[in-house]
Amino acid sequence: MNKTCEDSRIGLLIEIISVKESPEYKDRAIKYFQSKWASENSMKVYEDCITNCVTTTSLLPQWYLLMDKDKIIGCAGLITNDFISRMDLYPWVCALYIEEQYRGNGYGSLLLEKAKIDSKKSNFPHLYLCTDHIGYYEKYGFQYIGTGYHPWGESSRIYAVGLNSNAKDDFIVSKVDSPDEKVRIVSETLLGLPEWFGLPESTKSYIQDSRNLPLWVAKKDEEIIGFITLKESSIDTAELHCMGVKKEYHRKGIGKKLYNALEQYAMIKYKYLQVKTVDEGHYKEYDQTISFYKSVGFSKLEVFPTLWDEWNPCLIMVKTLLIDK
Repeated sequence: MNKTCEDSRIGLLIEIISVKESPEYKDRAIKYFQSKWASENSMKVYEDCITNCVTTTSLLPQWYLLMDKDKIIGCAGLITNDFISRMDLYPWVCALYIEEQYRGNGYGSLLLEKAKIDSKKSNFPHLYLCTDHIGYYEKYGFQYIGTGYHPWGESSRIYAVGLNSNAKDDFIVSKVDSPDEKVRIVSETLLGLPEWFGLPESTKSYIQDSRNLPLWVAKKDEEIIGFITLKESSIDTAELHCMGVKKEYHRKGIGKKLYNALEQYAMIKYKYLQVKTVDEGHYKEYDQTISFYKSVGFSKLEVFPTLWDEWNPCLIMVKTLLIDK
């Protein structure tokens, strides 16, 4: 449904048009998006995508026009991926634009809100965007969660906003840069997992090591619910160094989302991932851990019976990220 609102401050009647719902705007939308966002080489991208959004039965994409009566004054899109490496995340707001003379009136927030509403109606728990701007999207509930990489060699900041605070998987995974914050996250998580991290010296090492390692955290609102860290083993290989999810949040997909964030980061630089854990048949908790690693694509490589000690034989599991790199 198209959305209309009156701006009594300046006497304008502002309407958001969904091209999917109002296909008579298709040609105007194509020309407008092309004029604001397309290069000579990408004109066909917008033409083809907007044309096909009208006839598809898929939820996405959506293309919006912000109208002042019959004049287009802005636009935005809602798509599956914004040419960025985090293909495990969707949907994405893209191509947000407001004509210069209409800026400063909060009209960008109307388009963002429309994208949020349509995403929530389609049962997406989060909405994402990538940008180089700092300070704008935060005003509308978006949180910075890390960096993504584009096919043309550039990178962008990634933001996310939760759409349903009651959803069981309403959590956000983000990369953490502060060493002190990393220590706090790992300490809080591991101290609640004695079945996996019951050796004080080992736990202390994981906590201290985290200061200097890439780390991703999963949070629900401001509550820490899990983390994952990455460590370089060689020029070609990185190690899933440590991972923990609070017990009350097990089996909710949090571990896989943490792992996906780590893998997307690792595959930029490395050919392989490895992880060490206790071999099967010794502790049920570690048998569950091995099942998880298998579910995200790891295979057994070798067991070292005395690398740690005879009660905890070390299993090394590996995964190929890219064949040619």
